[in-house]
Amino acid sequence: MTEQERAEWEQRLAAAVAETVRRRQARRQLRQQLDEARAHGLQQRHRQRLNHARRRP
Repeated sequence: MTEQERAEWEQRLAAAVAETVRRRQARRQLRQQLDEARAHGLQQRHRQRLNHARRRP
C-alpha cells in the first residue's frame, strides 16, 4: 500500500466514522424527543384522570 493509498483509506475511514457518529446522535436526539413527548402525554392523562375522579360526588 502506497502512502497516498494509505492516506485515502484513512480519509475514507474518518468520513465513515463521522457519518456513523452523526447518525447515532440524530437517533439519540429523536429518541429523547419521543421519550419527552410520551412523558408529557402520560402526565396529561394522569392529570385528567385525577380531575375526573375529583369531580365525581
